[in-house]
Amino acid sequence: MVETVMNMMKYWEQAIVTEINIAIYVKAGTGEAIHNNRPFHGLVMQDPIGEKVYRFSDGKTAHVQKNDVLYLPKGSYYQVDSVEDGGCFAINFDLLDDLVCPPFTISPKNSEGLHNCFKEAE
Repeated sequence: MVETVMNMMKYWEQAIVTEINIAIYVKAGTGEAIHNNRPFHGLVMQDPIGEKVYRFSDGKTAHVQKNDVLYLPKGSYYQVDSVEDGGCFAINFDLLDDLVCPPFTISPKNSEGLHNCFKEAE
């Protein structure tokens, strides 16, 4: 497991974003619940209110809580279920070299500062 995390970190340190396809705010109760063959890589930052569960086609789930950031891989299939209403910021992007990396969630220490970065990207 440690080796997998180290390889993933090494890749992300060298990843080159070639294009940001969209940076938006998705209001609570809007957006698609089912995503098939996601065309881009994505980062989603949950509002300070609200929680969601992402259910992937391989049976894995990601519980995204307040202020969490979720990476969504290009080509993924998933369903989004709201646990508690709240919106999210979403940034879709292309990479110079596509990576093979499962979805993962991070809980940032400076969520307010990162939230502002997502707002600026929008």
